[in-house]
Amino acid sequence: MIQLLESQCGTQAAADADAPLTEPEIIPCLFLTGTAVEIADGVVRITGWVQTACGGDMTERRVVTRIVLSDHQARHLMTKLRSGMARGGH
Repeated sequence: MIQLLESQCGTQAAADADAPLTEPEIIPCLFLTGTAVEIADGVVRITGWVQTACGGDMTERRVVTRIVLSDHQARHLMTKLRSGMARGGH
């Protein structure tokens, strides 16, 4: 079961707190083998990649996702991750 991470920021988000979560298009779940994090200007940018063979002994890190979070959302995510990992939720 997937537990949704919910957080509100700003008055519009608070007003839409009861709005249903919908997925009008199927969005694939991506498994990442690595991430890079950039923090600047009040936002957190996460780039995720998969390391893959590209011929012979060569490999490459192929970017498969980019996520941008507000500072508030990133802090909320950190709290949820710490809590879940502390309980052995891995």
